[in-house]
Amino acid sequence: MHHELHALPPARRNLPWAKALANGAAADLGRLTDGMSLFLQQAVSPYWPAIERQLTADRDRRAGAVLHGGVDHLLATLHPDAVWQPPVLLVRNTPIERDLHLRGRGLKILPSFFCWRHPVVLRDPDLPPVLVLPIEHDPRWVLHTASRKQQQVAALIGRTRAALLEATARSQCTTDLARQIHTSASCTSEHLKVLREAGLITTRREGVAAIHTLSPLGRCLLDGVPQRSD
Repeated sequence: MHHELHALPPARRNLPWAKALANGAAADLGRLTDGMSLFLQQAVSPYWPAIERQLTADRDRRAGAVLHGGVDHLLATLHPDAVWQPPVLLVRNTPIERDLHLRGRGLKILPSFFCWRHPVVLRDPDLPPVLVLPIEHDPRWVLHTASRKQQQVAALIGRTRAALLEATARSQCTTDLARQIHTSASCTSEHLKVLREAGLITTRREGVAAIHTLSPLGRCLLDGVPQRSD
């Protein structure tokens, strides 16, 4: 704790609470953990299902990059600030400027909901190499929480179809949707057919893939607002 806090700017590490933590004061450590637990309970947990869906969508997108273009394509599409120049991955706009040699250790790529704007790396070069990447957020992600409104949608059309309807807000193919909601492709196709016939989604062909997208009516149903007649 003392080592980590010493990395703070002097104006911060000399604050009384920072000094107490650095010295391992039990009471201050207890207040810190209580505060973190309360923050998790109040500010994160209510949104966790929506956060998990955002992370799942990002992992599926990166898995698709590997499937269609291999590791080179994955590294070339990580983030605008991560430039793949084989065999070097140049990460720009990081607070730490240094060369990190993997020496056969591999690189863990960690998509993060809370990482903001730019990729970050661990400060300690002796730790296992990790690259934390900000994911692409659906601007409507906060609407996809486990609210009373969503429970009503699930009660109306069923939990599986409700989850499928939410997932189509990001325009995905049948295989990706099946993976995301943890059902078989055939079962997913049947549910998509019902949603499409109800006018809640639309489907278009891109080569051999069927891409499913939320319709205006489906968006109104998820948002809990009436559809405008104009």
